[in-house]
Amino acid sequence: LETLQITPVAPPAALLHALRTKLGLLWQYGVLPRALSNGLGMLLRGEFGEFARKLNGGLAFQKAIENAGSLDATKVRDALAGLDVMTFFGQIKFDSRGINTFKPMVVEQIQNGTHYTVFPADVANGKPQYPTPSWSSR
Repeated sequence: LETLQITPVAPPAALLHALRTKLGLLWQYGVLPRALSNGLGMLLRGEFGEFARKLNGGLAFQKAIENAGSLDATKVRDALAGLDVMTFFGQIKFDSRGINTFKPMVVEQIQNGTHYTVFPADVANGKPQYPTPSWSSR
C-alpha cells in the first residue's frame, strides 16, 4: 500500500486534501469524517464502551486492507471474510454468515420505555414483540 505522506506542519486544508485523495470513496461518502466526529463525541460524553466497539470495527477494516494489499473492494471484502486477529477488544473472526464468532450479538427491543434483550433465548430477559406495535399505540 502507498504511504500517506503529510508534513508535520501541514495546515488542516492540506491534511484534509491528502485524506480525500488517498481514501477516495470512504471520504467522499462521509464514512471517515462521520466516524471521526462520532468517535470524538462518544469520548467526550464518556461512552467508552461504544467507542471501543466502533474502533474495533475500524481496526478490523484496517487489518483487512493491509491483508488485501489493496483498496480494491472485492479484495478487501475477501480479506475481511478470512480475518482472524486479536485486538484490544478481543478476537475477531467471521463465520460464513459474516458474524464475529467471538463476539456474539444480542437483539434488544424497547418495550413501553424499557430495554429488553429478546435474543438469544439463553440471555433474554424479555420476549420479542412482533409485529412491532404501530407508533400511535406505543
